[in-house]
Amino acid sequence: MQIQKLDRRKTPFFSQFGNDFLYAPEKIEALKVPVYSSQKVAAQCSEKKKEFSTTQRQRIQNYFQSRYQGIANEAQQVNITALSDENCFTVTTGHQLNLLGGTLFSLYKILHVIRLSEELNKNHPDCHFVPVFWMASEDHDFEEINELHLFRKTLKWNTAQSGPVGRFKTENWKEFIDEVRSFFQNHPDSEIHALLDLYEDGRNLGEVSWKLINDLFSRYGLLVLDADHQELKHSFSGIMKREIEERFCEQAVLKSNEKIEAAGYKTQVFVRPINLFWMGPQKRERIVPISTHEFESTGGKVFSKTELLNILEEHPENISPNALLRPIYQETILPNIAYIGGTGELAYWMQLPQVFEELGMTMPLLAVRQSIQLIDENSSKKMDKLDLSLEDFMLPSEELKQLYLGRLNLQEADLSGLKIGFEELKKELLNTVLKEAPQLDKYAQSEVTKLDKQLEGIEQKLNKANRQQYDQSIAQLLDLQSRLFPNKGLQERYDHFLNYTPTGNFREFIHTLYQLSDPDEKNLIISDLSSVS
Repeated sequence: MQIQKLDRRKTPFFSQFGNDFLYAPEKIEALKVPVYSSQKVAAQCSEKKKEFSTTQRQRIQNYFQSRYQGIANEAQQVNITALSDENCFTVTTGHQLNLLGGTLFSLYKILHVIRLSEELNKNHPDCHFVPVFWMASEDHDFEEINELHLFRKTLKWNTAQSGPVGRFKTENWKEFIDEVRSFFQNHPDSEIHALLDLYEDGRNLGEVSWKLINDLFSRYGLLVLDADHQELKHSFSGIMKREIEERFCEQAVLKSNEKIEAAGYKTQVFVRPINLFWMGPQKRERIVPISTHEFESTGGKVFSKTELLNILEEHPENISPNALLRPIYQETILPNIAYIGGTGELAYWMQLPQVFEELGMTMPLLAVRQSIQLIDENSSKKMDKLDLSLEDFMLPSEELKQLYLGRLNLQEADLSGLKIGFEELKKELLNTVLKEAPQLDKYAQSEVTKLDKQLEGIEQKLNKANRQQYDQSIAQLLDLQSRLFPNKGLQERYDHFLNYTPTGNFREFIHTLYQLSDPDEKNLIISDLSSVS
């Protein structure tokens, strides 16, 4: 396949913060944020090894053994078994529970940790590295995840449920599944149907999402973790108790925020006095202190401090960390040395150095996820025909139009030279009539007027044809730009992977993405799929 690399800074799609993370990491490291580099891995493993206990290892191994009982393939079982070893470490990414796995970039994140783990296993044979996907099943922003864009149609799952999305029962689910399946009805033996059968068979969104991600990436040894789990929450309950009793997170984050803003960056997450949620039936409500010993959820439920601490002791699954404490939860239960995320995620990790310091924990190395731009075969042919590059299509639409029209050299029909000659011909004709047959003068004048109108009509039709050519060309141009950069952004934030598998046989495409993935690549990876054999 044809692969190109484009410096992210030469595109309009990436933030200054993200570009600094990749191209000027010293600016980020000045804020005590550990930016990933291969040279730091050995030291990071040494630190994690010292602070991650045998008990913690046994707990996470037990979780995966239970979750994968009877279904783990050989690669996954090797990874689960290795977790008990003090020289085993995880490389993690996470994402919301988008429908059918979400847009392309969620896949790119997962493939990034898979390829990075493979690279680390090769370069550090004395250690073992396991790729992990963290399901953000406790998020409650359903409006952010309730649709997908498939073959230029927007599909939605409509439900009135609320609270943590992983607990949403898959009610009204069949209608959504059937709509997805309808795109592949002419391919009854396609791989997509078995996947949809699997995806349809589940009690809640968390369960079906786990099945989907596992099905897509199990061959690469990926382990999928749903942290909305009682035993895992027990291991984090001590830190959540400390948050309720001491409110340590707010002051620590505020110290980091001052440094972030002084460096010219924006803070991503608003820190709260208590950075925890209470989760009840279809509820995930922020916990707000109203006195020293009394708290209230944003839904109006009142708790004494004793009640909250008892919940953490007996039912910790009913308390949920927010975006600022979720990374602490992750680092408590996983022997993690690196986290791979988008710039939005890494922006809130950047607010946490003081929190990790307060807790005596080592921050993981942080890396910006890879970014890939795909050019499908149809788009590739059109780009060649138009003689325009991908960078041209990154221009604002008006600039792209002007660039293209300049190359077309479209002009209004110009019959001025013909009109001058015609005027001379009319004069000669009328003079001849006056001289030879004056009684035909009015008739001749009438006929000449008709000729004027016919010439004008020809000119109008020529200009109309030119305008139609112009309109059609511009419409095709802008349609292609929209296909390459939907909503004027990267396709990876809009397109679902099934858009690139019209027959529904997606496994070969997933492996193509695997081959494209490069955890060491800072630049935008561009792949012309028309060259894929």
